[in-house]
Amino acid sequence: MAESASRLLDAVRRLNQSLDPSQVSLRVCEEAARLLGADTASVFVGNPSDGMRTEATYGRPAERIGEAVEVGHGLVGEVVQRDEPMVADGDAAVPLHWEGGLRGALAVGFERAEPVSADELELLEAFGELAAAACRNASAHAGLALAARTDALTGCLNHSAMHDALGREVERCRRKGHELSLVILDLDEFKQVNEQHGHLAGDEVLRQVGESLRESVRAYDLVARYGGDEFAVIAMDADEATAAEVARRAVEAVDRTLGALGSAGAATAATAGVAEWQTGDTPSGLIGRADRALLHGKHSGLRGTAVRASSLPGAAASGGG
Repeated sequence: MAESASRLLDAVRRLNQSLDPSQVSLRVCEEAARLLGADTASVFVGNPSDGMRTEATYGRPAERIGEAVEVGHGLVGEVVQRDEPMVADGDAAVPLHWEGGLRGALAVGFERAEPVSADELELLEAFGELAAAACRNASAHAGLALAARTDALTGCLNHSAMHDALGREVERCRRKGHELSLVILDLDEFKQVNEQHGHLAGDEVLRQVGESLRESVRAYDLVARYGGDEFAVIAMDADEATAAEVARRAVEAVDRTLGALGSAGAATAATAGVAEWQTGDTPSGLIGRADRALLHGKHSGLRGTAVRASSLPGAAASGGG
């Protein structure tokens, strides 16, 4: 018993070496297998209502990650449905609880002929309780990190997070030659919304615009609230033409959203500026060219469209930074 307790404490110490949720889940699998001498181990996350999916695994093909587990079917499904530890066919599984509810399950498997003993199941259950605490801490840390990077009103990245992300992507382009473009989108006549309908109406407009932008761009693009009624889209692996299409769809989505809001008033369109990263560009240089394209559109009869920086006359299109 003393040896098991010592091994359990050693396993828990190793669990708490990271606060990255994905790393913690993988570490839970590794330590569970080590602790019980199991051949395989897997962590599942979800809840009894929506089902479970494989979050991390050890000793099993990586392709199993993301697999759905139906509640009530198989060992893990039964454990989730009954909310109690179980053994079946040389495998054992226990539920994982945090934040006041069942959040996952931990399962181990053995290739040996001997059945899982009561002591082994008890040890797995004890480890599961401590593993759940580690998962809870990692989840809370991830939530705080996300909150620090998210604009509370719109749900988009905030200004600081946008600059951090753009800096990383520009550096990636420098090293590997990938394409990158930036879209800056501004709501037309948004000031009139606040003046005519009040700031609560203005906040609702911004909230719905943020949501429509996130839904209209590609899954791997990043949407940020750049400031006030300006938004930015970091278009990954996109040349100017591709980003202009992303921007066109974004402008149309915003137009539809604002048109459906009775409080939107005159803010029934948005204008976007699009710029592609060029060799030697700094993040500020890329932002500057996208911003100049946006201003050109707003002052040259091109409102409601996506204006490419390459289409600007002469010095207005020049980079720098």
